[in-house]
Amino acid sequence: MGKNILKILFFILLPAGFTTLGKFPEGMKYVCDSLTISTTDDDLKKYSLISFFTGVLLGSVTVPVFYFRMEKEHNKLMTLNQNSVSELKENLLTALRIDLGNPNLDFDVRVFTEDKFKLVDWAHDRSYLVINNYRGLAESDALNGLRFRCDKNKWEGLVGLTYNRKEMVWDSDISNTEIDYHTTIEQQNATVGTRFVMCIPIIKGGDNVCAIVSFDSQEVVHIPEDERTKWRTLVVRFAQSVHNKSAYLKM
Repeated sequence: MGKNILKILFFILLPAGFTTLGKFPEGMKYVCDSLTISTTDDDLKKYSLISFFTGVLLGSVTVPVFYFRMEKEHNKLMTLNQNSVSELKENLLTALRIDLGNPNLDFDVRVFTEDKFKLVDWAHDRSYLVINNYRGLAESDALNGLRFRCDKNKWEGLVGLTYNRKEMVWDSDISNTEIDYHTTIEQQNATVGTRFVMCIPIIKGGDNVCAIVSFDSQEVVHIPEDERTKWRTLVVRFAQSVHNKSAYLKM
């Protein structure tokens, strides 16, 4: 990592150095004197002009080349992480399918992060979590961008409840429950057909919830009492892995 940064700095500063020398004949004269090259005023003008255009040429080549290389490396890293979380999800599903005796069980996995770009919410002291769907984790992006309020005195959905409790929460069938999750009409319409929901908080810095990873299914899922500790361990580890890799996943 350090070597890459040094390379980037070198190839950025190199053209900048040439153009700077081209703009200041005094600098060019200092370089020539240091190299014991005798110059006239005409020579300095000529060398300065050559240095300036050399810097421009190098800058027009090195910056796009490095941008392309960095983009290529970033895409490669995203692909590796994409494959990794997809494999992790499939391994988790395999274990849970065996536990429940349901070979067709499937989940969508979503990452909720704080919505920091709503000035009107700041003005009214409101906090929201927004859904981020990533390839390989959620088959549908219909819920991408859906927001849930998570204030202490006014929260929405299991995600809002999880945010305030700071612990894993689930409902085997949210479409058939007596619990009021304070969801809005928009949220209810967007999640119609969803039955099982489980939310896992990602806690950092003491008790700060920095994100929530959720599992949802269109099937009712009853977790046996004697399997709950095992489920908790599996899904919490998976959720932490997903969150750690989420910066390098494609939506």
